[in-house]
Amino acid sequence: MITENEQQVTSLIRNEVNRGFTKVWSEGGFSNRKKVLLLSVVEQSEAVYLKGLIQSHDIDSFVIFLNASDIIGKGFSLPRDCENK
Repeated sequence: MITENEQQVTSLIRNEVNRGFTKVWSEGGFSNRKKVLLLSVVEQSEAVYLKGLIQSHDIDSFVIFLNASDIIGKGFSLPRDCENK
């Protein structure tokens, strides 16, 4: 997702969907404005919920939903509360 409303969208991902994200700072190719690209991995049902949240809170964001064949890591193949060892 690419957005100019970083705080609002990260709050939705963190507090409403209970997922993490990675921020990549970028520059708009047409606007030349600084933007943030947010990458978050969510379950299918969470993606549907997140899509609705984004559509109602940040209509100017650019969002791509992709299906993954496998997700390995904390919160997916490992429990969310596991410690890194």
